[in-house]
Amino acid sequence: MPSPKPGPCTILAIDPGETTGIAVLSLNPRWLRGVGAPTWEGLGSAVISRYAVQVGRDPKTFDTGIGKTAKSTNELLEAHHLPVMGSQPLEDEPDFDARFFAILRDEWAASGGDLTMLDANEIRQLRQIQGLLEIYPKAALVVESFQLRQMSQDPVLLSPERMRFAITSNEVLHGSVGRLPVLQSSSYAMTTATDERLNRARLYMPGMKHATDAMRHATTFARDCRKDEATRARAFPRHFKVKESS
Repeated sequence: MPSPKPGPCTILAIDPGETTGIAVLSLNPRWLRGVGAPTWEGLGSAVISRYAVQVGRDPKTFDTGIGKTAKSTNELLEAHHLPVMGSQPLEDEPDFDARFFAILRDEWAASGGDLTMLDANEIRQLRQIQGLLEIYPKAALVVESFQLRQMSQDPVLLSPERMRFAITSNEVLHGSVGRLPVLQSSSYAMTTATDERLNRARLYMPGMKHATDAMRHATTFARDCRKDEATRARAFPRHFKVKESS
């Protein structure tokens, strides 16, 4: 009996921080192999599906049908967009969930060893992201790397690096076997996938800065996969192999 075709190649890209942008881009493997135009319009025509969301302090969704951004809440995201989360209690302790969400609503006077709003926001984001990763176990994972460009004692400043480390650690310990995140610099993605180029690929999302930045990473990595067969094979081993030289 022939093996079933492996389906599209999916890239899940994350721009982590106090608000985290997530983009899921599924592409026709033929385009990644080099079939079709290498242009941004060609990339756009190879898109099978796309999904974008922001979680954390500024939760939003993007309606691909009408091409518009909509404000949301983390509760709505978890109910309709991240269904894995609904079956994962935070803690067995009876009142932990209530205290946790009270902190997020700024209704809990944290002190001593209790969580702060910053801690709770990042923990909730990590759970949301892990839920999405479980939905896409075969997707290539791309995470923006972090470079400190200013000196500050504001704990929010290092939120991207804390989130990156938490996502990586959780994926290594509990995620898909063999999947390691590809780290990609923000400057590389910004100069490669400009607003104008994303527009040409029909992948620009106005009003969703962080999700758009995640889409920059997804499309930049897709182009790298098209250019390099080793990168392509590592990202999608079910679809591609590195050709052995004779």
